[in-house]
Amino acid sequence: MNTVSIDEAISLLRSEPEFREVGVTASRGTRQYYELAKDCRFKRCDCTYHDDYGWHEFVSTTETVGERYVVALNLKLGKITVGPKGYHSEYVSNPAHKRPLCV
Repeated sequence: MNTVSIDEAISLLRSEPEFREVGVTASRGTRQYYELAKDCRFKRCDCTYHDDYGWHEFVSTTETVGERYVVALNLKLGKITVGPKGYHSEYVSNPAHKRPLCV
């Protein structure tokens, strides 16, 4: 998959059947993580689609302000968020997998 903008990533996640709402961190103009990550390009993290992690994510292909940002859909809550934490920084216990291989 080619890279997508933050708005394209949000749109793709909105099209998933679990989607219910866009959280404040994924909303334009809120001075939240959206604004910090809006210039990044994102790739789908296939790792989250093939695991029982409970989220589907798009990971930024570059770092901004020292962080790699994630646009994520919580499958249980149906909420889309943006932030610096995600599958590769929280869930994967093997340090070798902390850097997203999917990116």
